[in-house]
Amino acid sequence: MRFSGLPIGLNELEAIARDFRGEYDKVFDIILYGSATQGKESPDDFDFILLLKDATESERFDLAFEFKEKLIGALHGPA
Repeated sequence: MRFSGLPIGLNELEAIARDFRGEYDKVFDIILYGSATQGKESPDDFDFILLLKDATESERFDLAFEFKEKLIGALHGPA
């Protein structure tokens, strides 16, 4: 499924999340929620929750930032 208006599809998002989760032991799960999951034809954004286990405050920030960077890279391609 490709979202009109956004240059990435659901399968690509799932692959990014699955790979990211496999990379980091502290990542328990990644959940996509919001309008993209409710069938909105043209979502403006994607909403994610990272469920972490035994992560310090610093690790929580770092993992969230790293996941965001992976998504941005997928949306915009290599710089």
